[in-house]
Amino acid sequence: MEDKERYPDRDTFSYQLSLEAPSYLPPIPLVGEKKLSWAFYLVLEFTLSMLFFWKVLFFFSIYWAFIFSALIAWNFADPVADLKIDGKFFHRYLFDKIMYWLIYGRRKNTHYLSQGNLIKKIRS
Repeated sequence: MEDKERYPDRDTFSYQLSLEAPSYLPPIPLVGEKKLSWAFYLVLEFTLSMLFFWKVLFFFSIYWAFIFSALIAWNFADPVADLKIDGKFFHRYLFDKIMYWLIYGRRKNTHYLSQGNLIKKIRS
């Protein structure tokens, strides 16, 4: 049951709409006005690349990992914040792809998907 049906007089907050909305952060020196999703992707990309450079590529020191992670996050946060694939924003598209793989992708050797129906392959 939806929250709006249960509580018709209360508005609910949608995290998806807040990331997709063109709400802007207050102007920051050297950055200017940026979307809220830009800040979200900046932190996400910095964290993931920091873990990759520091833990997976263990020969990088923490200082070099920080520098490379900051450069990667700074350069790729803007394009990813405005990226739309199949009319969906990046975070929604990635979630849908992961759910599709979890439901249908692991069964690709035994089943196939035809017009939304999961059909079992006949082995001859």
